[in-house]
Amino acid sequence: MNKGYFLRRLSLITLLGFMLTGCAHFPDLDPVSEIETQAVRDRFKEMIAAQESCHCCLDGAVRASFNNFFDAGSVTGYLQAMSPSYLKFIALSPLGQPLLILTSDGESFQYVDVTKQVEYVGSVTGQTFQKYAPVGFSPEFTYYWFTGRLRPGEVKIGVASRAQDDRGYWIDLYYNDGRKNMVLFDPVTLHIYHHLVYNTEGEVLLEILYDDYSTESCGLPRSITVKSLTWDTTLALTLADLVDNVSLSSGDFSYTLPAAFKREVVE
Repeated sequence: MNKGYFLRRLSLITLLGFMLTGCAHFPDLDPVSEIETQAVRDRFKEMIAAQESCHCCLDGAVRASFNNFFDAGSVTGYLQAMSPSYLKFIALSPLGQPLLILTSDGESFQYVDVTKQVEYVGSVTGQTFQKYAPVGFSPEFTYYWFTGRLRPGEVKIGVASRAQDDRGYWIDLYYNDGRKNMVLFDPVTLHIYHHLVYNTEGEVLLEILYDDYSTESCGLPRSITVKSLTWDTTLALTLADLVDNVSLSSGDFSYTLPAAFKREVVE
């Protein structure tokens, strides 16, 4: 496989907001009593309240693996994210040299192919971004996709059902955009382990799995998996060496390129 092709595809499709579309099987559920439902809902509200006081930022090493019927590969690098929408990913060569740089502030994105000395810039509402980003992905909340947390804003908590595999409870969520979300919630750890976003026809637009949470009170998932059954695609992100209580600012998500680099604005 051409590594340059894989890296470009991985960065543009993967780290520009989990740009995968597809479908997933509806989870197997068991009904619960009203008393049990209320207890789960109360713990879920505790999680939401606790998340409001959690740290703003993520900074660590990452290995991203991509696998489908046609291609497979992996790349290592560094990932930074900051609430609500900031993202920076740097892909490294085996010698530790930057190959690709991707940043976004939730409104615009910048993608740098270091080997070709070209920078591409555009809006997340533009054709280039929207070509890959499925309905259901909200770039203004990028940080929350990487941290296993709920995006801020008013949300209606719906039905709670026990997962038949005993991994927790599936909870229906409804945001103001009218789309149904389902999350697999563990009331003991107060973590989300699975997140489904549906369209109005009941089809899954995004499926994200979280695991291997760090042990602090505001633990972060160190394993993030995105699956697309339509593309028969699995994307796995493994985080390591997370910096405790890291402080970042908007300036950490910008960069100055050498004068020799060409800059192209994309629609």
